[in-house]
Amino acid sequence: MCRMSNAVVVCGADVAKLTRLAHDLVDRLDPLGPLLLRKLERADVHEADKVAASSVSLDSFATYRLLDSDRTERRRLILPQDSMWPPAELSVASPLGIALLGVSARDRVRVEGTGMQEPPWVEVLNVEG
Repeated sequence: MCRMSNAVVVCGADVAKLTRLAHDLVDRLDPLGPLLLRKLERADVHEADKVAASSVSLDSFATYRLLDSDRTERRRLILPQDSMWPPAELSVASPLGIALLGVSARDRVRVEGTGMQEPPWVEVLNVEG
């Protein structure tokens, strides 16, 4: 059973890094900067041991699918500067990365910041730490 979600849980240890990234994006006039800042502003911040393993966080692997597709993907959510193996990674500085940040398995969220008139939805199928 899937659920639409507005709940966002972020690990306290990641907040400073993510906030710095968001401000860097704003400084470069990247429209994803304000989007990431808004997500962080509405997030519930918890210590790492209090964040459910089913929540997408930095360095976790998320298996997801866009709702208009049957194809699933599994990617590790990373900071842009941590990229080592792009086919297996998803930057948190991307529309999809921002959408997935802090949501849980079985959640569906809209992928904002794509520039599409009707932004797609993504469903989180599984999260692995």
